[in-house]
Amino acid sequence: MNPLLNRLEITESNFNLALNFYKNKNYEKAITHLTTALNNNLKNNPKIPNNKILYYLFLSYQKNKQYKKSLTILKKIIGISKTKRYNHFEQGLGELNNYFSTNNKENIKSALKHFVKGSPNDPDNQYYLGYCYLLLNKKNDAKLHFKACLTLDPKHLNIHSIELFNSLTSQ
Repeated sequence: MNPLLNRLEITESNFNLALNFYKNKNYEKAITHLTTALNNNLKNNPKIPNNKILYYLFLSYQKNKQYKKSLTILKKIIGISKTKRYNHFEQGLGELNNYFSTNNKENIKSALKHFVKGSPNDPDNQYYLGYCYLLLNKKNDAKLHFKACLTLDPKHLNIHSIELFNSLTSQ
């Protein structure tokens, strides 16, 4: 078997397993498979670029309340980011990470400023805009951005959270 092809298969298999574990809130196993995928990934794998693996690794560490590790991953992501809009997205994630570790609402406002400057066509950016507004108790603004997220990606990874929010606010 071609070793290059084998590494691509290992990357894809582990990435897909990691996403399933992430969706099922098993963040430890998601971290394990994402780390394996990253270690086997090639610089220019067109199907799963390193920044996508790192993004889900960042989220998994954050959801697992491993904030120092999530910040380390975030710094790696920012290091490989090329566009200003993407950098704003990553800086927004960093501010949210700071909020979760300090509980300082100023971090949410700072994150919001970065997400506003991020790409309007990125469903993850729209999701986090909605999430920031939700944390600030601005439910109508949150609903608007959650809707935009699902318009851009009807099968978004956080679809269940968005649907739950929508069902609770429509009653």
